[in-house]
Amino acid sequence: MSANFKSTTALSVAEGDSTAPQDLFWLEQNIPCQVACPAGTDIPGYLEAVYQGRFREAYAINLRDNVFPAVLGRVCSRPCEDACRHGRDGNGEPVAICFSKRSAADFSASQPVELQP
Repeated sequence: MSANFKSTTALSVAEGDSTAPQDLFWLEQNIPCQVACPAGTDIPGYLEAVYQGRFREAYAINLRDNVFPAVLGRVCSRPCEDACRHGRDGNGEPVAICFSKRSAADFSASQPVELQP
C-alpha cells in the first residue's frame, strides 16, 4: 500500500465523508470501538476531551451523534467496550467508555451546552 493511499484513507475517515471498504477496514483496525457503536459516536474525540478535563466539550461531541448521552451512558449495552483495543491480548481492561460519557453528561447537567441549529 502506498503512503498516499494511507493518508487519503485517514483523511476521509477523519472527515467522515467516505464509506469506501478500505476506509471501513482502517476504522475496524484502528478505532474498533467507534465501529461497534450503533450511534457512530466519535469515541476517541470525547475520550480525549474527558482526559483533558474538557467535560463540556466531551458532552458536545456526544450530542453530535446522539441526543441523549446522559441516558446512553447509563443504559447502553457497551458494545464499544467489548471492541476496545485496550482490552485485547493482554493490554489490560477496556476503557470505561460509557462511564466517561455519563461523567461528561453529569458534569454538563450543571452547565448546559448551547446547541447551534
